[in-house]
Amino acid sequence: LTDLGVLDRTEDSRFRLGAKLYRLGKASDGNARLVTVVHPYLESINRKTKLSAFLGIRSGPRAVIIDKVDTAYDIRIHSEIGMQIPLLAGAGGRALLSQLPDHEVDQILGENTLKRFTPKSCISKKVYKEMVQMTRAEGIAFDDEEYIEGIRALSVPLPTEQEDLQAAIW
Repeated sequence: LTDLGVLDRTEDSRFRLGAKLYRLGKASDGNARLVTVVHPYLESINRKTKLSAFLGIRSGPRAVIIDKVDTAYDIRIHSEIGMQIPLLAGAGGRALLSQLPDHEVDQILGENTLKRFTPKSCISKKVYKEMVQMTRAEGIAFDDEEYIEGIRALSVPLPTEQEDLQAAIW
């Protein structure tokens, strides 16, 4: 089930529902509490800024888009619900990581290599951790063409009722 993404193994070797199961539930029901609560805010962000707005959660080393509003305006980022993005890429990942304690961030950074997606990507683990800590302190993460050239993004971490669920809007 973990290989299929239906379950995720937690740090203490327990299991929790995985992102794929969450997506399946969203697709079949559409009433997942987090999506239900956050979706009107995504609509408001999109309407007021004319920019795409995404809700994502952390699933292991990935950020998974579980909802979006990207009404077609002049510029639109095409991403589908269920799309997985590397956790160590862009503002969304930093907002998700900012919700973890430092030792978990250190573990994730220790187990992974920072990839250069664009010339502006951060590949220094020390600097990247400082960026995560800044996001934690300020409550917002910025991405200036770090993941996709020509795209700037911002993300905010969302507190959830579950300690093992990290969510963010970007």
